[in-house]
Amino acid sequence: MIRKRGFAAILAATALLNINVYAASPETERLQTINARQIQAEGDLSRADFFAVVSRLFQKEALISISGAGAGVLPFADAGDIPPGNKIYFEAMYKAGFISGSAEGGALYARPLDSVSRQDLMTILGRVSRNKADTGLSAFPDAGTVSEYAKPYVSWFAGKGLLGGEIRPRDAATLDEAAPLILAAYDFAGESERVSYGRVSAVAGTGSAGSFDASSSKTRFFMPYSLTFDKNGDMFIFDTYNNLIRRIQSGRVGVVTGQVTALGDNSAPKGRHLDDTAEKSLLNRPVSGVFTKTGALVFADSGNSVLRVLSGGKVRTYAGSPRAAFADGDKKSAAFNTPCAIAIDSADNIYVADTLNNRIRKVDPNGNVTTFAGTGEAAFSDGRADLAAFSAPMGIAVSESGAGTVVYVADTGNNRIRRIADGKVTTLAGAAQAGFIDGEAKQARFNFPAGLTTFGDSLIIVDSGNHSVRKLQDGRVETIAGNGEPGDELGESYEAMLHMPMGAAVKGGEIYIADTGNNKIKKIKLK
Repeated sequence: MIRKRGFAAILAATALLNINVYAASPETERLQTINARQIQAEGDLSRADFFAVVSRLFQKEALISISGAGAGVLPFADAGDIPPGNKIYFEAMYKAGFISGSAEGGALYARPLDSVSRQDLMTILGRVSRNKADTGLSAFPDAGTVSEYAKPYVSWFAGKGLLGGEIRPRDAATLDEAAPLILAAYDFAGESERVSYGRVSAVAGTGSAGSFDASSSKTRFFMPYSLTFDKNGDMFIFDTYNNLIRRIQSGRVGVVTGQVTALGDNSAPKGRHLDDTAEKSLLNRPVSGVFTKTGALVFADSGNSVLRVLSGGKVRTYAGSPRAAFADGDKKSAAFNTPCAIAIDSADNIYVADTLNNRIRKVDPNGNVTTFAGTGEAAFSDGRADLAAFSAPMGIAVSESGAGTVVYVADTGNNRIRRIADGKVTTLAGAAQAGFIDGEAKQARFNFPAGLTTFGDSLIIVDSGNHSVRKLQDGRVETIAGNGEPGDELGESYEAMLHMPMGAAVKGGEIYIADTGNNKIKKIKLK
C-alpha cells in the first residue's frame, strides 16, 4: 500500500521529475514543463503531454515502468504522429494496459496530438492509481453524459470534491484543470475507497515450503495449485510440487495419495508415474481434480500428461499415457500435453485445459477423448470451435442451464477469458496485452489468468500474475482480493495480499484460494 503524502511532498516529488510547478492560485497548482518542453498553462493538455506526465510521475511509485520501453512497435495507425520524445511513454502506458487506442475502421489510433478529454484523463489516472468508486455522480446535472467505461473513475474524483458543478466529460482538459486531478491521483495512489467483498482469512499452511502433515495451521505445502471438495465437504488439495493429493478432515491435513520422493535439481521432489494403491502410487505435478457422481476423484497429473483416477483405494490412469503428445481416441490411445485444469458436467463428461496442446479436450464417461475446441496453434481467434485458437489455456469451468452447457476457459497465454457454447468460441473479457484494469469486460486487463470457478451467476478468475482474485459478472470485471502486488496479508478483501494464486473453489458462500506462492490455502468469506 502506498503511503499517503502531504501536498508539499507531492510538489517535491514532481520537482525531482523536472516538472516545474508554480502557484496560479491558492487552490490550484499547475504542471508547466515536461521533458524541457513548454506547455501553455492556458491551453488544452494534449494526450502526448498527459501520458508523459503520468508515466514519469507514477514510475516513482512502481505503478508504471518506463524502463525498457521505447524500442517496441506500437499498434497504432497514427504512431508516426507521436512526438519522438513521447514514444517511450506511449509504449509504457500501452504495455501496462492503461491505454489501448480507439478503433476506427478496424484500426487503432493513439491520437497523440489531440487534447485529452476530461473523462479520459480521469479514467487513465484512475486506472494507473487504482482509484475508483461506485457512487458520486448523481449530484451532477450532466452525469448521464459520462461514458460507462469512465464512470467508476470519474466517481472517485467526484467523491474527492474535485469536479465543481459540472463534469463536462467530453470537454478538453486544460492544464489548469488537469493539475489538481493528476496530483490528487498521485497523492491517493493505491488508497481507493474500494468496497470490501468480505474478509480474507487463513485456512491451512504455515507459508514455509514442505510436506508436513499436522493441524491446518501447522501443516506445510509446496506450491499447491488448486483444491476441490467432496460430497462430505472435505477439502482435497493438489499439493503440486510435493506430488501429493492431500485432504483436510476435522481440522487436520493428511496425504490421500502420492509420495514425496528424492529431490530434483530445483530442490522439489521428483515426480513419477506409478499406478498402485493410494499409499504406493506415484504422481508428477498433480494440479486439478473433480469428483464424479460415483465419488471417484479424477485429476490432471500434469507432469505425466495424463488424467488419473483415485477410486476404491487405488490409483489408475484414466485417459492418456505418460508421454507428452496429442491424439484423440479411446482412453489408451489418447494423448495430452501438460493438462493443467479439468472440470466436469452433470453427465460426468470431463473438460480438459490441455495446456501445451493449446486445445480444450472432452473425455466422456467411458474415457473416449475428443477435441472440444482449438486448432493446436498457439494463437488467438474466436469463431467455430474447431477453428478457434488458444494459447496455453490453464483454467476451465463448466456452467449448465436450460440453454445448455457452457465451458469457460482461462486463455492464459492470451490474457483473456473465453466462452465455448453451441460450437462457438467467443471472448468474454480481456485483451492480448497484460495489465490490471477492472471495469467493462472488453476493457479489463489480466496478467496470466489461471484458475476459474463459477459462483452463482458470476465467474471467479484467479489472476495469477496480478496476485489477485477477480470477478466477472454482468459484463464487468471487479477485483475482490489482492492489489496487484505479491504479498501475504489477511483482512478486508481489498487489503489482502496474495502471491501467485493459481486456483479457487467455492463452498457455501466462501471462495477458497490456493495461494500458491505463499504455500497456503486462504478463503474469502463473502458479505
